[in-house]
Amino acid sequence: MNEKPVETDKTQLQETTNPRRPVEHSTNENEQTVKPVEIPNETETKPIVKQKLYRKPSVKRKCVTPKVNCPEKIILCIDHSAIMFTNKFKRTVQSMKQQAVFQVLTGAVRNFIKTKSFIDSRHQFALVLLNQTPQLIVDFQPSGQDVMFMLKDIGTQFNESEMVEVDDEVFNLSTLFDQVENMVNLPSVKHPDKPGPPPYVVRMIFVFGRSSSALKFCENDEKLNSNPYFFCDCVYIHEEPNDGNCVTVKLFHYVCELDKNGTSFIYEVGTDGSMSSLYNAFANLLAHPLQR
Repeated sequence: MNEKPVETDKTQLQETTNPRRPVEHSTNENEQTVKPVEIPNETETKPIVKQKLYRKPSVKRKCVTPKVNCPEKIILCIDHSAIMFTNKFKRTVQSMKQQAVFQVLTGAVRNFIKTKSFIDSRHQFALVLLNQTPQLIVDFQPSGQDVMFMLKDIGTQFNESEMVEVDDEVFNLSTLFDQVENMVNLPSVKHPDKPGPPPYVVRMIFVFGRSSSALKFCENDEKLNSNPYFFCDCVYIHEEPNDGNCVTVKLFHYVCELDKNGTSFIYEVGTDGSMSSLYNAFANLLAHPLQR
């Protein structure tokens, strides 16, 4: 005699055997029911994330440059406005006292120059200060000792009454690119589609710290940006965004417009954070432009 199979509730079987769904057994012996544990919806509780500035995707360079280790001619273009001396980083556990932006920047540049010279002694460094117009302070030299000495001397002898007045509303980049173009000759490119190893590369590191200023772009930078051996990196130092300044995502996107070919390193550093972020930015700039 054939026995009739016992019918089971499929929904109850799924609830008791589903390994992905935790269950809670009742402690009462008379109750044999199994109660599923309610899992909170993850979409209801979202963590509070501090707003940061993100860069737009840039256009990639069409020609492929060789990944070689050749000498660099590095031009440090540093903002010399009064805000670099009056604006200070936030006090943290690591730093017992507040330090001015220019003072912290001097230490970060010193570590950058010493490390680059240790990696390759053929690298050369130059210093340009940005007031109303760029001013060449130190021409190219291998060790960078004069650059470090001048930055330290400028930081210790700061006098706000003697500072040159600058236009806080806009900074014209055309004068900066003209200064860079007059300082150095770019390596010639015989085959633009497949350039060979260059004798050197030219890199401009643009350090801008005016939170209430906008950048005015120019059209005379085509000669520099069209050369595959010219690179432009940027460190944007800004105050905490508020109604009194124009630190916005839109302004940071303007800074990112300096990256014409998708090969630049662009970093933003806020003074409302730790000053170690400025050191980290210059540590990332140690990478050779052709080996990124």
